[in-house]
Amino acid sequence: FLNVSAGQKTTLSVVLRKKKTEGEEIYIDEVNGEIILKKKLEIDKKGNLDSSSYIQLIKLAKFIEENNLKVLVLVYSPRSVDKREQYRMSTEVAQKIVQFLISRGVRRDKIFPKGMGPVPEGEPDLFKVIFKILED
Repeated sequence: FLNVSAGQKTTLSVVLRKKKTEGEEIYIDEVNGEIILKKKLEIDKKGNLDSSSYIQLIKLAKFIEENNLKVLVLVYSPRSVDKREQYRMSTEVAQKIVQFLISRGVRRDKIFPKGMGPVPEGEPDLFKVIFKILED
């Protein structure tokens, strides 16, 4: 229970998250506040998405809309890419993903791209995409 005296203002945010159930292709990692795709997106070294990735993104668009989520698309580029190109490539891939999701019905005010530059040391030298849930 929340006790509020007359004249006091308070804001209470409640976020309901869908939990992972066996066999789900897309679910929310409640600990990290991220949307997890069971099948990872396939992106080549030039930043092009494989056709199988579009299938995943179509499912993701539906998931975002059904759960009324606001999402930040974070993309890391491979370390093997020229250092001058890492931020540009990661930003371009993030924008491609966001544009595709918008084309599949996700509202423009619910999805945002962000290029992060190179993947952190110790992680595979591949593009990495994180779908971070934003609070309203």
